[in-house]
Amino acid sequence: MSNRGLGYKLEREIPIVNGSTSAINNNLSVSFSANTNLTYAVVANKNQAYTVSWDDKFEWMVHNIVPAKDLNSLKSNKNVEVMQVKFCSLKSRTTPVLVICTVAGCHAGTIFRLSIKNDNAKLAGSWDEYKEPVVDMVTFRNWLVVADMKGDLLVFDSELHCLKNIYTGLSINRIISVNNWLACGTIIGQVVFYDIEKEAMLAEINAHSQPITDLDYSAGESLMLSTSEDSFVRVWKLENHTTPKVSCCFSTSVENVPIAGGCFTDAQGSSFLLSGYDYSVMFYFRLVQ
Repeated sequence: MSNRGLGYKLEREIPIVNGSTSAINNNLSVSFSANTNLTYAVVANKNQAYTVSWDDKFEWMVHNIVPAKDLNSLKSNKNVEVMQVKFCSLKSRTTPVLVICTVAGCHAGTIFRLSIKNDNAKLAGSWDEYKEPVVDMVTFRNWLVVADMKGDLLVFDSELHCLKNIYTGLSINRIISVNNWLACGTIIGQVVFYDIEKEAMLAEINAHSQPITDLDYSAGESLMLSTSEDSFVRVWKLENHTTPKVSCCFSTSVENVPIAGGCFTDAQGSSFLLSGYDYSVMFYFRLVQ
């Protein structure tokens, strides 16, 4: 698949100091803070989260290691394995919040709702009627959409009332909100678009030759990024019709690097960041044309 329209160039490698990236999907999160004019990135490895922040000219860069501890354990501060790390932007804060998910909690399909005030978080509710392990979740309009290992898409309202249960028949790795649709990445390398309101599949693309590991969306330019174990990253242009019209506008590989995560660094899609399985650097690509 050739480049068609956009030219991204590998500009630099950003080190993960004293660490690397675990072999798990969706293992990268990026957030930009307009208040500090800093970009934040984080990956997970074993029992730690590795964060990096930098300014727009890369003249200033800070690295941190955040260990994950089981605070409820009888053993004081026992280490736990980190399964996912995300930066979340909250209206009440000027900088993003780092959320670390571990295997210390429930893995049987229970969904927890947390209330966050200042630096404190408390459990505000849960939904435990479904017993399939959760693969991924995303906010979609005013709903929460959850994908599980059976291939179901469960749609919840803000009070965790289950509104819909859509069976897709897919082995889903990743879900994101794209325009008015939901995009699902699968273990056979497809990206499938769904209309959640109509409970209908709208389109599918054979994006990669191996499992999708991450998806991201840049709303400013209607661009979708996909990464895979096949070492390729691709950028897709989406046109907002009744049925999605999707075309590949950039494709390249990071040789011999199974890609674990990929994120745009801004809403315009002017640059993106990649992480690789067991690699101690992240790959920063910038749009050059």
